[in-house]
Amino acid sequence: GMWVARKCQEKVSKYQFQNFKFILNIRITKLQAD
Repeated sequence: GMWVARKCQEKVSKYQFQNFKFILNIRITKLQAD
């Protein structure tokens, strides 16, 4: 049970990290556009 939970946690944190980079890229692009 713990192994499955850990695998899910890894997927979630990986997704959150990609989402974070995506938002960061949008903000940088907006700053450069101004």
